[in-house]
Amino acid sequence: MDFALDCPHLSLAPSWASEDDARRIVLVQAVDALRMIQGGEFAQASKSAVLWAFDHECQRQMAKVRDFAVTTGMANPYSTRFTDDDVVDLLKCAIRQGDVVGVGKAGAGAGETDATLAQRRLVRELEARTRGKLSEGSRQFKLVAGADLAGMPDRNSYEVVRHDEAKRVLEGLAKESAGPAAILNKACAQLSPDWRPPFSPKGVVLLRRINAPRAAVASQDPALTPSQIWGKAKKEKDDIIDWTIWIELDPADPKASDDVVILLDEFHQEVVRKPLASCPREGTGVLVKFEKLNKHDRFTLIRDYGPNEGGGQDTLFIGSSPAEMDERGRQAS
Repeated sequence: MDFALDCPHLSLAPSWASEDDARRIVLVQAVDALRMIQGGEFAQASKSAVLWAFDHECQRQMAKVRDFAVTTGMANPYSTRFTDDDVVDLLKCAIRQGDVVGVGKAGAGAGETDATLAQRRLVRELEARTRGKLSEGSRQFKLVAGADLAGMPDRNSYEVVRHDEAKRVLEGLAKESAGPAAILNKACAQLSPDWRPPFSPKGVVLLRRINAPRAAVASQDPALTPSQIWGKAKKEKDDIIDWTIWIELDPADPKASDDVVILLDEFHQEVVRKPLASCPREGTGVLVKFEKLNKHDRFTLIRDYGPNEGGGQDTLFIGSSPAEMDERGRQAS
């Protein structure tokens, strides 16, 4: 079931969803979502709910998914990176980055209380202020509304943090960073008490990303000599490079003066962004340099057109390593 909309959209609603079902979510571009929400008829769905719905519906509606990606300008149908998996990964990244947003009818879903909606607003606000990065040392955390916990698409990648520890983590982060301190303290006050099934959380829940354990396997190879150990260390050091790529751009064009490229890691977390106008020119483009990357790590590169060109984004490549990209360039030449 689709809403009658005058903008590019993709329905994520199950075919059996009723008129007032909260799962009647429609995916639209962020600028269209803002206009729809301001009108009062629609409300924004949480990212976790949108990703969950997209995971369940994308394969069944693959033709519509591809059409949506092309219509919104996020994908080029003539690109070699236009397989079904490429398009699905592209849209998931766009959902996480907030470039496309899920909306539903305001007030849909009788099971959604005012408290749940308030928790989701708090989570969205915290994600926006921290740009999706909530960490203490090397540990990564994520805040979710209690009602959205079970439906998280990557639920198995996280563990629930006990109430007392969650409070300590949030209070510590609030003291470290003055920017989102008020939001972190508010989240701390709304933490759910500890619970056990069949009961459900009564508040927001702090999750900690699980670091996948690596199985230790005894090597059958002979012990390395000192010179071999030195050679191995040198090889690993050589994997860290400064990587330069060429991107077509006319820096003298006023419309391109605020364009940037955003490098994302394999978890779609931002590594660095580079304003293209500040990069050295070469021919009809510029040279963009990314410092100290592992040449075998996989990255995604997005070009973000600034307000001068009306906004929007293009994905230049998805899930490729600098070594692979350089090899393709050598073969093409």
